[in-house]
Amino acid sequence: MKFARVLFSVAGIYGIVALFPQYFAEKFVFGLPTVLLYLQGRVAAAILVAALVDLALGLLFLAAYKITASVPSRGPVWEPA
Repeated sequence: MKFARVLFSVAGIYGIVALFPQYFAEKFVFGLPTVLLYLQGRVAAAILVAALVDLALGLLFLAAYKITASVPSRGPVWEPA
């Protein structure tokens, strides 16, 4: 049982570390160039709205991460059996 707990913990941490930067890359790589393209008249307003929503969600996620990173942990949410 300990092997499985360690294995899933390592896999979960690896998944977060591997996917976390990609999440922000997608949000900002789509959002920022779209705003620039809209300012040049090369993208429709509907696409700009989607890009702004992505940018807003990305910024809010960064803010939530920054705020909650300084909050001390209260321990595990559940106790393993």
